[in-house]
Amino acid sequence: MSTATSQMTDWERYNLDQLAIGENRSWILSVRSIQITLGSCRILTKRRVERLSELSNREAVDLRDMVRAFEDLLTGCFQPARFNYVISGQHGVMSREQDPLLHLHAFPRYNRNVYWRNRDWVDRRWPKFLRFPEVSENPIAELRSLRTLLRDEAVGRRLLEKHDQRRL
Repeated sequence: MSTATSQMTDWERYNLDQLAIGENRSWILSVRSIQITLGSCRILTKRRVERLSELSNREAVDLRDMVRAFEDLLTGCFQPARFNYVISGQHGVMSREQDPLLHLHAFPRYNRNVYWRNRDWVDRRWPKFLRFPEVSENPIAELRSLRTLLRDEAVGRRLLEKHDQRRL
């Protein structure tokens, strides 16, 4: 299997066609299918990278810019108190599957309840480190609604370019 085909298969499991928020030159920001805290996202490389040390200087700068865009976006929408990040790759920390692509899990943290879509979202572990429970995915309609809110805000504020699946 070619690298391009292999990477597309890896990306497909993240459901980017429905959950991608935006992108920059090197990274894609996507809503996580499991919302441990409201606004939990994934930051994925566009190029097949398995180790942090393999990033080019440009990709490292673009990662910093993507993290900044994520923080600005979530602060504008939900005002979290802080952010936690987990860098994953090779053998995914978050799943039982092997996950060869380097990516970050980005979690806004809340010291209060956040009301969105007719429900209170509670950061039950605040201020402790998050646990990654064996939970099912959030309903796709809820995830798409969150993606639309964040995408429209990100594009409107020019934090990110709109994600285009055809560019992968």
